[in-house]
Amino acid sequence: MSCALTTGFTLNPCNDTIGGVKSIYIGDFSGLTIVTSGSGTVASPTLIATGSSGTVFEYQPLKNSASATFTPVVSVENGTVFFQTTVTFNMRNINGEKREELALLSKAKVMLIVEMNTGGSIMFGTEQGMYLTAGTITTGAAFGDLQGYTLTFTSDETIQPIPLASTVAATFTVGSTEVQ
Repeated sequence: MSCALTTGFTLNPCNDTIGGVKSIYIGDFSGLTIVTSGSGTVASPTLIATGSSGTVFEYQPLKNSASATFTPVVSVENGTVFFQTTVTFNMRNINGEKREELALLSKAKVMLIVEMNTGGSIMFGTEQGMYLTAGTITTGAAFGDLQGYTLTFTSDETIQPIPLASTVAATFTVGSTEVQ
């Protein structure tokens, strides 16, 4: 197998992007279908989601509180490569309804779609699913502190998270959303 490089990247002279997460959509791993095109190998990571179906639920994080990362884990000694993916976000207001939903989430294998502030979306947990692996519930100490939840979902995948074609996000059914 060849691992020949295929392209290079130069610095974009325009400051034309922004960071951050607008919304996170969570769906049951076994209930979502994704249609892809391209190759999803480490040597040729051109995979893109071009179609989908299933029900997802929108979780709107607090402003500037959400992030999604994927980290390549490479063992030169063993010849292995995989990607650790993490999605973390905050929600405000401790209440019984969120408590019950978080109890379900803590047991579920899910996929997450992260909608970025730039308008693009990326799917996480497409091969192995993601799990709620950490979280906190805090009352805060001062008036200006978070009173709510911090949730962290993680997964180990053999491919990077999958970008969604702009038309794909609209093909998921979005379930009910609670106002925070």
